[in-house]
Amino acid sequence: MLSPGPFGAYDQITTRIFVEGLKEQLGKGWDSCNDLTINDLKNISFRPCRAGEDPMNDKCFSAAKHAELRASLLRAANKGGIDADKLKQQAINSMAIPH
Repeated sequence: MLSPGPFGAYDQITTRIFVEGLKEQLGKGWDSCNDLTINDLKNISFRPCRAGEDPMNDKCFSAAKHAELRASLLRAANKGGIDADKLKQQAINSMAIPH
């Protein structure tokens, strides 16, 4: 795990991007890096925001974060470095869920 920085301490870039997008949509600040819960996931959408939409008000993933996450996942998949199990584990790690 990396040392805490302005966006918390994440071991994968996809986790950092995922958390940034979720926090923006949920209106959560950066007082804590691991304050996302399973219940939060019930209230989010991975739909990219359209022009003029606000992630928090319109329940969408900011277009910039969506593009960044997609590009990161594609890079990792092309390198053979990510699969569904690893992606699931990154999501669990980002929410500090005991496993």
